[in-house]
Amino acid sequence: MGFDVIAYDQPGFGYSSAPQDHGIEFRYAHAKAFLHMLGIARAVLIGNSMGGLISVLLSERLRESAIAIDGLVLAAQFPHFEISDETKARMQQHMSRLAALEPNLESVRALTSNTLANHENLTEELLQLRLTMLARTYEAHKARGKAGAGFDSEAVRAKPVDTRTLIFWGIDDHSLPVEIGIEAMKHFSNAEFVFLPRCGHWPQTEHAAHMNRMIEEFAGDQPH
Repeated sequence: MGFDVIAYDQPGFGYSSAPQDHGIEFRYAHAKAFLHMLGIARAVLIGNSMGGLISVLLSERLRESAIAIDGLVLAAQFPHFEISDETKARMQQHMSRLAALEPNLESVRALTSNTLANHENLTEELLQLRLTMLARTYEAHKARGKAGAGFDSEAVRAKPVDTRTLIFWGIDDHSLPVEIGIEAMKHFSNAEFVFLPRCGHWPQTEHAAHMNRMIEEFAGDQPH
């Protein structure tokens, strides 16, 4: 079965221009407008980290819209729910590492080394790609850090997410610790969880073939 796959740069990432507003709510509104602009009638949303949070917000807030969200695939999603103070402190260490990131190879190497569990995946090609993207959007990167990660959480925290969901989490994630993934089990009522060994914050990089097989099966088992 074939799928149309659309990957877009959030505002201030990749080749997208930097916006004036770097907050989560603006990034949500941008993603929603993107779907409407392309005339997407139904979709499976896939998001890693903060992209996972944006995907959850879209799924919960678009229920009365013309866009049908057939499923979510989340990889180490930034939580839309409360987490313990201890886990929050560990997550803050990641935020501090991001804030200290500089547009040079050694700084990018240090951050990416922490992102990946298996350093065989830490290729020069990956580092150069990440450095190139960071150099192009460095001012936006700094502005995002100052904007913080706050969003209107009242509605999305009112009940478990019941959209059909496939969730991946690396056991060795030093950015959003696996404890967040375990806690997430209480906040999704229709989800399958896959916890991956020897895997950090990018399961889509470190377990790409396995993830792709599962995502293809998941996406193909949707109502039409």
